[in-house]
Amino acid sequence: MKCRWIMFMVVMILSVITLMGCKPDHQDSNTVPTVPTVKKIKSFYPENKGTIERMEILKAGGTRKSITDKEIISKWLDKIGEIDVTLDPSPEDRSGVLYIITLFDKDKEVFRITPHSINHTVIVSNRDVTDRMTELWEEQSE
Repeated sequence: MKCRWIMFMVVMILSVITLMGCKPDHQDSNTVPTVPTVKKIKSFYPENKGTIERMEILKAGGTRKSITDKEIISKWLDKIGEIDVTLDPSPEDRSGVLYIITLFDKDKEVFRITPHSINHTVIVSNRDVTDRMTELWEEQSE
């Protein structure tokens, strides 16, 4: 009789442990879903964008252009600064980008934007950002 009692207790303990380990993949129904964060691109700019000396544009395939005209840099920053972007609440690994635009103060990187990230913060892909990058690239080709 004692052996049956011990077997019963072992089975019950194993059943409880198994049930405790089974958790649903979804969040608790009382949890509020994450609200996407929307920010203007200019909120990522360095405090003093007037010290930016150079902008480099790297296009997919490796072609690179450098812009040192502060007026062109400032106008482009003003143009894209008002675009709203959404921070990606569940970023996934991505490979390859159409453009990488990097701004430098002396030789120090102070701002970087791609169609998928700003200063290494992942954003939801934004067609307006890509279009402004393409325009800048094409203007520098003229």
